[in-house]
Amino acid sequence: MATGGGGAHRTLTDLEHEIKCHKFNATFLSTGFILAMILAIFDMSSPFICIGLSSWRLWHRAHAGASIGEASLANLTKALTLLYALVLCQGVLFLWLLWSIWREDTTVQKRCKNISREEWFKKFVKAYTKDIRERCAKDLAVAEEVSLLSYAVGLLESGSQEEYLSAARMLDCLIKNGQDASALILGSRRKAKRLLDTLGITQGSTELRLLAARIVADLAGGIRLAQFPGSLQCVSLLEATDRPELIVQGLTILQRLARDPHNCVDICKDEEHSDIVGRLTRMLDSKNIRYRAMPAQILENLCIHCKEHVSKKREILLPKVLAGILATETKTKPEASGSIPQPDDNEGTHEISSEGNDIEMQLPRHTGHKASDQENEDDMRELQEALLSLTFVIIHEELISSDNFARAVHENAPDGALVDKLKAIVDDNC
Repeated sequence: MATGGGGAHRTLTDLEHEIKCHKFNATFLSTGFILAMILAIFDMSSPFICIGLSSWRLWHRAHAGASIGEASLANLTKALTLLYALVLCQGVLFLWLLWSIWREDTTVQKRCKNISREEWFKKFVKAYTKDIRERCAKDLAVAEEVSLLSYAVGLLESGSQEEYLSAARMLDCLIKNGQDASALILGSRRKAKRLLDTLGITQGSTELRLLAARIVADLAGGIRLAQFPGSLQCVSLLEATDRPELIVQGLTILQRLARDPHNCVDICKDEEHSDIVGRLTRMLDSKNIRYRAMPAQILENLCIHCKEHVSKKREILLPKVLAGILATETKTKPEASGSIPQPDDNEGTHEISSEGNDIEMQLPRHTGHKASDQENEDDMRELQEALLSLTFVIIHEELISSDNFARAVHENAPDGALVDKLKAIVDDNC
């Protein structure tokens, strides 16, 4: 029978409700459920029963028996009075404990709502509270030692994927709130290794991968690649995705890893397999101001600590850097001394995105649809600093001879275009 869309929806809703009602009725009438309800009612009412019976017996202390003497009766009366008093105290204390737990749970839930209304957050805090109670039952000193941070870090080794995801979510929140998780995570090789391995998982939860990338980015300054074989490939896979946030985090991780000389050597050793230098060089063509600076900063550290590897790419690297400098915007317009070649925006970008889009179309801005003028100026200044610093390192570390450098400048910035641009940059910052 054909019905309208709204009618069909109401019919399905009514059917679903009816099924649930029948299911509830069937369950309610089952013997197991009835017994469970009786036990639950008895369990909850037992403190009241203890208090009621003990109070009643203490009020009516008639313990006389036909065959009991006066002395025995006096002793029995005292013993029973003590027994009922203890039972009464037990019931009162149990009720006080239930009330305390209820008040604590209510307070925690209210605070949770003020922080986040996400269901996972409520579940995590509830599990954390339960864990604290169990630990305190064994040792009260544990309450001061176990924090939300340490509890979340502990769950990084959980066999449950749901608990692992919850731990990653909580760690991401805590790190954003200013807490330092590096010592706890890096203190356990297994925890750090699992986070690094998560970066390379291309199938499954994208959210988990992004959370792991944010956490690793915060830890990257303390990571030594030699201790985690294969982790560099996992980081590189972040840059091979078409998801902008993952690309950003991959660059951030690599940038912080490259600050350590030993990591630079390990990165260059893997160059034959990953072509990191080549990919970073091609990313200098991006139109996105902020994220052109990051590859330049990474390349600078690689030029300093393993120049023999980077020098193999110098014929491609230097023209890209010079073109990047000429393409930067300045308040002071350089003198028109000749045509300035612009970088090919499409060259090489297809290797960054699986869809072939330029990286600047993928990477997000920090202030919604349009960044403020001040942020644009700061980003441009950072880019200029990174490119000029990289150029200085290329010359200082003698990755290219002075003659070859002069030839590259003549070919890529003819008629003094580079000098004019440098003057404009100096005027803007003086």
